[in-house]
Amino acid sequence: MEPWGRSIDHLRLTIIGKDDTPYEDGRFVFEIKFPDNYPFAPPYCYAVTLMWHPNIDSSIPPGKLNICLDLINPDKVGKVDPATGASGWTPSKTLTNIIEALKGMMHVEFIQTYWLNA
Repeated sequence: MEPWGRSIDHLRLTIIGKDDTPYEDGRFVFEIKFPDNYPFAPPYCYAVTLMWHPNIDSSIPPGKLNICLDLINPDKVGKVDPATGASGWTPSKTLTNIIEALKGMMHVEFIQTYWLNA
């Protein structure tokens, strides 16, 4: 992680793709920017690297959220999804929670299904 420019509230996070995932050995850059009312609102997070991922919409331009993750969704602050148990942002969450969630998204091992002719 490093500052995005000269600001300590605007960061560049690089995640290296884990072995045995579709992202193996790739370098994936994310932008993280803290709002003025942090920690009461989640940081803005944006996947800068173009990639295919079911939770990332690479067609959305910078300045808008392109990552589908309850933790950083400003509409989910203080809420819990009863169906999944996923919780939105709260002031007790930290940058570490965000980094671990993004790493978790990128490091999921996809299960390959092979169809055999009977």
